[in-house]
Amino acid sequence: IWGMQHIGGQFIFRFFPMFGQTGILTSRCVAALSNSEQHLVMTGDDLVVHNGQEMESVITKRWRRFINDNLDPTNFANSYVVGNPLADEMWFCFPEIGATFPTLAVVLGVKDGAIGVRELSDAAFLAQGVVSVTGAAETWDSDSDSWDSDTTRWNERGFFPQALTLLQTDPTNTKLFQLDKSDQFDGSDMTSFIERQGIALAGVDREGNPKVDVTIRKLQDVFG
Repeated sequence: IWGMQHIGGQFIFRFFPMFGQTGILTSRCVAALSNSEQHLVMTGDDLVVHNGQEMESVITKRWRRFINDNLDPTNFANSYVVGNPLADEMWFCFPEIGATFPTLAVVLGVKDGAIGVRELSDAAFLAQGVVSVTGAAETWDSDSDSWDSDTTRWNERGFFPQALTLLQTDPTNTKLFQLDKSDQFDGSDMTSFIERQGIALAGVDREGNPKVDVTIRKLQDVFG
């Protein structure tokens, strides 16, 4: 990984090595963390965060193995990293084995470091930006929702200049998607589930260390 610094003069920029032990997977596998001077980078075998001075991994050995086992060895160059500012997340999007464009995203929560997986629909490109919603205004007579179920507001705007959302291109189905706009995907309900993995057996965890888990209750903070 190399750094670039503006120095002016004849050469304008200088280039210097920062981390010699690893390198970026592809040219688009880096993105700046929101409200931070750090960058998230997908290397050849790890997902790391660095500030130009220090670098650390943000995923466990199990997640590294998941990525390496599922990343297509032919089309890995179509992988990329993108930020989802509304959810304060960073996504590493990559094609599964046999796919051309990214079909999975490893999602990193910026604040708490939580890791998850999200399915994608041949997401050849994802970018954040301001989306302007156009169309005729909804009238009282044309609103088919009941008073109790209608979640819209009077004089609601479809354009928020301060809000960045994600737009996805799908060349396979020739569609452009705005992500996280509703609880559906392309008009169909999403299939979601909660799964507990890595439960310690015989009093030890995955690393062989003694461990005791006691769960009283589990609360889920979800929408949909």
